[in-house]
Amino acid sequence: MKSTFLLVALLAIVSISSAQWSLDCNTASTLGSSTHGILQMRAAGSPHSQCFYMVDSLHLKIFEDPCAQTPTWQYTFNTNERTAYYRYVYTTPVDFTGDGINEILLMTYYLVGNNARSAVKIFDITNGTVLLDRRDPNLTITAYPYNIADINGDGMVECVVSISNPQTATAYSEIYNTGVSATSTTGNNPRAPADFTLEQNYPNPFNPATRIDYSIAAPGNVSVEVFNIAGQRVATLGSGYQTPGEHSVEWNSRDGHGIPLSSGTYLYEVSIDGKPSGTRRMILLR
Repeated sequence: MKSTFLLVALLAIVSISSAQWSLDCNTASTLGSSTHGILQMRAAGSPHSQCFYMVDSLHLKIFEDPCAQTPTWQYTFNTNERTAYYRYVYTTPVDFTGDGINEILLMTYYLVGNNARSAVKIFDITNGTVLLDRRDPNLTITAYPYNIADINGDGMVECVVSISNPQTATAYSEIYNTGVSATSTTGNNPRAPADFTLEQNYPNPFNPATRIDYSIAAPGNVSVEVFNIAGQRVATLGSGYQTPGEHSVEWNSRDGHGIPLSSGTYLYEVSIDGKPSGTRRMILLR
């Protein structure tokens, strides 16, 4: 009886260990040296909701089938977008044009002299229609998918664009009415994150202001602090009770007394209920 049980167990182990995944394809021929990832192009549950994308210096290409040689949708960057040193691609949580395909949110980071700036564009990749194009060489401009929702409770979807003016070390938001009813987008908005995440600050390197995004999965007392490379705290960017979801803070590269800090590497850390949850580095270039 024991020998029979042992034989069955050994066969089960062999069966499990040999159940390896098979390779469908690789994207070496289509990617080259580009960056790539996954975008949710349709509401969850729709056919081909998750799509493979690639970004090179000239194009954004999106594939419903990652093994295909020809993209389903393609966007050609304009001159300003081609010369950007960073390009970040997201999809909006709402299909604004009603064609079943979510719009593209493109953030580009570029230099004006020695100063870092960013711009935001939201467009329909199926026909090129631009819904929002916010670019100003005097300002740092950012927006993210979680900034798109019924912000003021009027039943319409708004888009919040964050503006930072490095010359005056001030920051504010622009709220755009998209003209789309919030009731028609039920189930499309991003859900609260399943875990804590701490994003790399944008822009980085920066001068004089940068933005830090993070998310928490449970409510708690949250603090965001900045340290110099020697581990000395130089600024506290926020501290208090926060609910689950996406959050952000901006740092104007000044210490707790409002004095501008010198160029160098700094650390930023998010703590929840007194426990450090994540730390990243950022570079200030004067």
